Amino acid sequence: MLYRKSFLLICRLSPVTPAASAQQLPGCPDKCGNISVPYPLGIGARCARDFGFELFCNHSATPPHLLTLQFEQHPQLVSLSLADGEARVLLKPESKCYPPPEERGSSDVPTSSYTSINGSTTYRYSPKNRLVALGCPNLGYIVDGSGNYVSGCMSACRRPSPGNAVPSLPGRCTGERCCQSTIPHTLNLYVPRMFNFENRMTDQEDAELRGGTTPSRRVFLVEHTWIDTVYDDRKDFNRSDAEFEAAVPVVLDWAIRNVANCDIAKRNKTDYACRSVNSSCVDSTNGSGYLCNCSQGYEGNPYLDDGCTDINECLRPEKYGCYGDCTNMLGSHTCVCPPGTSGNPTDSNGCHPKDNFTLALKVVTGVCVGVFLLVFTCFWLYLGLQKRKLIRTKQKFFEHNGGVILQQQMHSGGGTHGFRIFSTEELKRATNNFASDRVLGRGGHGVVYKGVLEDKTVVAIKKSKMMEEAETKEFAREMFILSQINHRNVVKLLGCCLEPMSDMATGTLSLQGVALAVVLLCSLAPVTPAASAQQLPGCPDKCGNISIPYPFGIGAGCARDEGFRLNCSNSESPPRLLTLQFEQPQQLVSLSLADGEARVLLKPKSACYLPSPRRPSPVEGYGATYTSIDGSTTYRYSPEKNRLVALGCPNLGYIVDGSGNYVSGCMSACRRPSSSLSNAVPRLPGRCTGERCCQSIIPPTLNFYELRMFNFENGTAEEDAEFCGSTTPCRYVFLVEHTWIDTVYDDMKDFNRSDSEFEAVPVVLDWAIRNVYNCSAAKRNKTDYACRSAHSECFNTSDRQGYRCNCPKGYEGNPYLDDGSIDINECLRQKEYGCYGDCTNMLGAYTCVCPPGTSGNPTERNGCRPKDKFTLALKVVTGVSVGVFLSVFMCFWLYLGLQKRKLIRTKQKFFEQNGGVILQQQMHSGGGAHGFRIFSTEELKRATNNFASDRVLGRGGHGVVYKGVLEDKTVVAIKKSKMMEEAETKEFAREMFILSQINHRNVVKLLGCCLEVEVPMLVYEFVSNGTLYHYIHGKEPKADIPLDTRLRIAAESAEALSYMHSSASPPILHGDVKTANILLDDKFNTKVSDFGASKLAPTDEAEIATLVQGTCGYLDPEYLMTCQLTDKSDVYSFGVVMLELLTRKKALYLDGPEENRSLVSCFTTAMKVGRHQELLDSQVRNEMSAEMLEEITYLLMRCISMNGEERPTMKEVAERLEMLRRYQQHPWVEAEDNAEEIESLLGREQQNANYLLEQQNVLYLEEGRNYTFSM
Repeated sequence: MLYRKSFLLICRLSPVTPAASAQQLPGCPDKCGNISVPYPLGIGARCARDFGFELFCNHSATPPHLLTLQFEQHPQLVSLSLADGEARVLLKPESKCYPPPEERGSSDVPTSSYTSINGSTTYRYSPKNRLVALGCPNLGYIVDGSGNYVSGCMSACRRPSPGNAVPSLPGRCTGERCCQSTIPHTLNLYVPRMFNFENRMTDQEDAELRGGTTPSRRVFLVEHTWIDTVYDDRKDFNRSDAEFEAAVPVVLDWAIRNVANCDIAKRNKTDYACRSVNSSCVDSTNGSGYLCNCSQGYEGNPYLDDGCTDINECLRPEKYGCYGDCTNMLGSHTCVCPPGTSGNPTDSNGCHPKDNFTLALKVVTGVCVGVFLLVFTCFWLYLGLQKRKLIRTKQKFFEHNGGVILQQQMHSGGGTHGFRIFSTEELKRATNNFASDRVLGRGGHGVVYKGVLEDKTVVAIKKSKMMEEAETKEFAREMFILSQINHRNVVKLLGCCLEPMSDMATGTLSLQGVALAVVLLCSLAPVTPAASAQQLPGCPDKCGNISIPYPFGIGAGCARDEGFRLNCSNSESPPRLLTLQFEQPQQLVSLSLADGEARVLLKPKSACYLPSPRRPSPVEGYGATYTSIDGSTTYRYSPEKNRLVALGCPNLGYIVDGSGNYVSGCMSACRRPSSSLSNAVPRLPGRCTGERCCQSIIPPTLNFYELRMFNFENGTAEEDAEFCGSTTPCRYVFLVEHTWIDTVYDDMKDFNRSDSEFEAVPVVLDWAIRNVYNCSAAKRNKTDYACRSAHSECFNTSDRQGYRCNCPKGYEGNPYLDDGSIDINECLRQKEYGCYGDCTNMLGAYTCVCPPGTSGNPTERNGCRPKDKFTLALKVVTGVSVGVFLSVFMCFWLYLGLQKRKLIRTKQKFFEQNGGVILQQQMHSGGGAHGFRIFSTEELKRATNNFASDRVLGRGGHGVVYKGVLEDKTVVAIKKSKMMEEAETKEFAREMFILSQINHRNVVKLLGCCLEVEVPMLVYEFVSNGTLYHYIHGKEPKADIPLDTRLRIAAESAEALSYMHSSASPPILHGDVKTANILLDDKFNTKVSDFGASKLAPTDEAEIATLVQGTCGYLDPEYLMTCQLTDKSDVYSFGVVMLELLTRKKALYLDGPEENRSLVSCFTTAMKVGRHQELLDSQVRNEMSAEMLEEITYLLMRCISMNGEERPTMKEVAERLEMLRRYQQHPWVEAEDNAEEIESLLGREQQNANYLLEQQNVLYLEEGRNYTFSM
């Protein structure tokens, strides 16, 4: 013993944590055969919590048997449950066998004595067990360890029929051949007993209880499901073998019973059985003690340290229903559909591929569709209401205008000679909806229309404007009289329309047929009872406070048949309702159509004994001897709601049928008084389980019974001790409604009554239409079919001996009457149907919505609240819209951010690529840039209104020029170039810096540039009067341009080019000299512009051979062949400009003949023949002298020479033009004797400029085409 205690102490101090799946202590067997043995139960003392949980495994059996040591005999355990706190043990029934009658004595042969777990701190017999007695006759009962009666029941057999067959009542183990009884809680010992009826019964009792006998009788405790699943009525009740074939299962409730409950157990942490962290304690429901359970989400053994382990629900999809992506967590789990799918992951096929039609889109679409359907429905309802209103209006005016009277006159007047009453629709169709083109005339009383009827008859329809009230009264009579007129010279009145506001002389819509149909329906319809009627007309529907619904009735004429006939005893107060289906009329206290039940008050049978040591025969009380409804086609005793009850001690109460055969019974006895001075009667827990009161079920279809009580006088000493240990003066047996036991029965009063009369008790009767067995048979005979109402349903009774009728859902009333089932107005029964909003009743149903302006749950009180104008649909749409907007906005914002970042990088890239860094360095190191700026793209966009088309000043071969206004209100010209070769970008910054240094009055000032774009943009000063090209060739050219102005323009242009060629450092070649690139300011001062093709003068041979651009008509022919741009190339182009200026002809004229397309070619050709003067502008010819012409011709021919070396420099050209201009300005220029002065002004000797040019040296080029050459 000391060793054991030490071992236990070591185990407690150093517990070994079991594995996650362990159910036993380490080193202890966890199975015996196929049965798992969880701790606190254990095989052997070391493995069990205490001796009460110790088990033994018998390995000598195959398979091994698990035995419990808590019984006198060690029975076999077949199952153990930790969660339910149950164990199932196999126990042998108590049996007695009797020899054949000729050998039968008074002795019996018991096979077992008692089954005890008395003193066990572990087990109690579960109330799931039933005490069962088999065999006939057999009063089986059990007593406890003190010999006190606990529970019992009586089993008997019916007498054999003449055919020697044993008839049987329906039902299972209700008293015939087998009976059952409940047992009380906390039972831990019982001794099975069987009462010996030998030589102890009267002849009547012998006939009733021993009508049929069996050689063996048994009594045993068994699990209640055994009766319905294993018990074989034909085999088990009549066994002739002395021992039952197999032991039967008995359920034991086990618990930790060393303390009363959990609260007490938790105070002693050392002995507390719930060891696992994730465990909970539950009080035992069968006696004192407690059980331990694992918390939700955990499983295992709560009696072991860390024995409750987390359940991995993801590994058990069938049990926990997760067929998606499952994530296990401590005590729980999450279950979602896999990525890319959606739906219900708790269904096996609940997750489906995600629909691209997203929830948000579905919600928005659903809301839109819902709104559309709502609007459509509202519009449809509106049209319906309008149509209904129109029909009513038409009917109103039809009657108001005497339509009914007119119809009667038409039918009674012997014909109407074709007169008709037209409808409004007919006349609208006839007149094309009273179209204006159908008007025949207008008068003071109305408008006359031409109409074509459906039969092609052409008619005139008068639509009156108004009619006085007094006129309408005589209108019908007058119409009828006028319809009789039939003269060839009188317009025939064909009909009238009475439906609109003003009468028209035409119309149709006969209501007489409708009225006739209404009258006919009224005459055929039967007299419908009032909504609340439950009886036939003229029959009383109440007796006192009890309603009497048909098919029941007071008197023969008011009941369906004799079985439903009732009688009302008005001589009593209050009146009593009596049924005539019993031998003696019995009082009915309730009738129910819906349940098919009636409650009748019946007296119990009683027997009272005089007080004496050995009592004589009992004194029978007033109670009923028998209660019969035998032969009734109406009633049966309800097997579900009635119980046979016996009160008093000792009392074997039973009932027999009309043939004297035993039906059902039970045994009631009292425990012996305790030895204490108080003489109190101890009792077992439970209500009417056999001690002082017993109950038994009855079989179905019972319609007759007689009450019996067995007399236990002259019993054996043992039976007296068990049955008569404590007696009551009176004993009762009766049938009663089962709720009476739990609600009315007073244990301390009713079981020990000493008065001979017991109050009548309620008994439930099942009534039905029983002249046929079921609905199918009943419906064949429509005349006798009981379900008369149109809204009624037929259903078979549970005993299959008739049928009943019910009103369908949404209807109430009496289905046994014609039209007795009426619609329930649920709106008037707010509490029953729970509609606290706007209720609309419908046939068989109703609708319940919140009132207008409110929303919520109309089925709850105060569930409707003022509607939020921001409705759910609007909230959803708004939420979805805001969500979509925010998402789009965020994406757009990110896109803009990325684009801005990309733009900044692009700008920086172009800025560096276009030499922006170099240009900035040169601007800072060059001592200033004389107002030159580097503009940003945004500045130029703002200046040109984002390069608007209305800001375009001109378009050329190199790009587009826009007018712009800077932030300081400076007006500028911004040139947006089309393209620039990569080779040009390398020198662009240097060239821009040099060009910014140019400061000449006849050169357009370069104010800045923008380098953040691929092709840099240039910003020039704005010159207001446009280009020289538009000045001389525009749509509205100036009419007169004096020669002096022309020479000044040419001289200033030449001076600007000369400055670029000679004074700039380094020299600058324009490369695209033309009239379009020479601008005029407001004073017509010349400004050379557009350096899109400008190049710095080359410093070596490699730089000469480069990519250049120009304009056809102005390009140097030598440059076209060599692609070498020189200062003489600008001279050639300037010569073409001078030709345009003097001739006012374009450099290229593509619309003329081929030989006249090029101005240079025309001029050189004319020079050959001496007719070049004819090409000059008439004003020039008039103002120019011969010397001036000769001088200018000479200069022009040199400038446009095919050989560049023969051309003068721009400086020479500028000087020559300036001299010619001064010469032109002198008033004496035409004098004949001033040759020397002329020569000094001209600066040279007169020369004969007779140049003969070959035709092949003239280039014919198309105007406006740009050629690009590279070498």
